[in-house]
Amino acid sequence: MDRTAPRDPLTINRLTQRDVGAMIDRVVGNKPLPASIRRDIVERTDGVPLFVEEMTKAVLEVEFSHTLLASVLRKPEAELGAAISRLIQAGLLFRRGVPPDAIYLFKHALVQDAVYGTLLREPRRALHARIAQTIESQFAGAVATALLPSKSA
Repeated sequence: MDRTAPRDPLTINRLTQRDVGAMIDRVVGNKPLPASIRRDIVERTDGVPLFVEEMTKAVLEVEFSHTLLASVLRKPEAELGAAISRLIQAGLLFRRGVPPDAIYLFKHALVQDAVYGTLLREPRRALHARIAQTIESQFAGAVATALLPSKSA
């Protein structure tokens, strides 16, 4: 092959909105995705397949329950609710459901990374320890049940 010969440019067409939606569906599988996040992915990725896939994966990375958040942060419910509302209004966090059964997720992995990056090492370690303690004490039964093999298997 002559490496100095002119090459034809590789053209990759952008996906239609319908195709972007189908790609999002394939990536999320059976996980629910709020319509506002879906619209955001469609708008921000401009139909570029790699961006659609990566942005969809990024928004699925971390979700957490209101119960876990309340247990870890140990704040009065009114204070916690007000802080969460500010994050939602700022477009940094999404809520699915209603507290205390709500599930939260960051709008984008970059937001999650920025928040995480602001924590100094010792406060981050303390937070990780509280999360582990909370999961161990309050959710151990659910985790054990989820890990046990099914009797029908």
